Amino acid sequence: MTPREQLIATLDELTEAQIEAMLSYAQALQSPELPAEYDPDNDPAIGFLNDDYDFDARNTKKTLYDDLKWPSGWTQKKD
Repeated sequence: MTPREQLIATLDELTEAQIEAMLSYAQALQSPELPAEYDPDNDPAIGFLNDDYDFDARNTKKTLYDDLKWPSGWTQKKD
């Protein structure tokens, strides 16, 4: 089954509300402009990377020291 066929089969199983959400995603993919009714509070991509976690690779060692605790199963070697 092609990806297009899989998508169509999946769409057939969605509710009307889910179809409306998928339609807005599809329209957003087709246009480089944001839709007129765009609401960042309803955009799942906004919260995807918006977190308290620091993704900066320059802080990796600090992140490991701060986040890895005894119950995590990791051990720390001496510097």
